[in-house]
Amino acid sequence: MRIQFVDQQDRAEGLGVPYPKGESIGSENVGYHDVKKIPDSVALFPELQGWPELRDLILAANQSDSIFRTLRCDISSNEVRGVGVGYEHKISSYITLAFELLDFNTEDNFRKMYGEFQSYVAPITIQQDCCIEFELVPTSYRSAENVAYPAWSVDVWIHGYGPNEEEAKTSWLDGMLAVKGFILDQNTRYRTILRTNRKKIGDFCV
Repeated sequence: MRIQFVDQQDRAEGLGVPYPKGESIGSENVGYHDVKKIPDSVALFPELQGWPELRDLILAANQSDSIFRTLRCDISSNEVRGVGVGYEHKISSYITLAFELLDFNTEDNFRKMYGEFQSYVAPITIQQDCCIEFELVPTSYRSAENVAYPAWSVDVWIHGYGPNEEEAKTSWLDGMLAVKGFILDQNTRYRTILRTNRKKIGDFCV
């Protein structure tokens, strides 16, 4: 397995939260839904159809007592053609992850989170044909009064490779379970930080 932190701030496309339906280009977008507040809203996401594992990851990240929330997601399964590629199928997914505490969404905190992920997966045996990437996303969190809070979020990419879709999915599942386990571990270790008076995304972006 390969893991890396991707810092392309100069080329990264910013994200505004919440965002309206149809803002994305090239794929169906149902708009931002607060899965933390309404867990059943995951049923509205067309990209999750046929991918219950990704749905479960999103629900785990958005538990009511979770220190995280997801902002968006997507997944694709494609044949790969090319000389010397070494595999014929690739499954790629991402979830955009934010800390529930608004002022926690700093570049330094996401770098620290990546460091903790490195430590978490170090003793775990994961398929070699798997890659997990953390990519910084400039993010503006907007209140109901349209007051913007400029900060960050992170795209957590999971790539699985194989000679066919079945084996690519096996590699992808290994990575997905590692990310899910990490999120649950972080919640267990740090959920007490939510017991403060600091502003939460769920209170700000309503």
